[in-house]
Amino acid sequence: MADGQLTQLVKQAKSAPRKCIIAVKGAHVTMGLSKRNFSAKQKKDVKDEAGSAKAYVGVLEAEESGGFVFKAPDVPPNSLSKAVLMYIRKETGINLRSFHFMKT
Repeated sequence: MADGQLTQLVKQAKSAPRKCIIAVKGAHVTMGLSKRNFSAKQKKDVKDEAGSAKAYVGVLEAEESGGFVFKAPDVPPNSLSKAVLMYIRKETGINLRSFHFMKT
């Protein structure tokens, strides 16, 4: 079932960059989007939902190709982009073309 709030924020991120937090533990991914910076509690909630995973905080931007790029000083390995792409598809019902990470 699609997450309505996440779906709305992903759609908004197509037109304007959004703050993003991605927590990854193994193949389990959790993601949060916001117009503003994340509070410590929001970061903890996302990490806990992924099983005390490592959290990456950055900016989600749309690409002309129809995908997204996650830009941050510390990013997960690119091998996890498919897991994040599948998470977005599952949680929002939005069929993105691509998703990748870029270190800033």
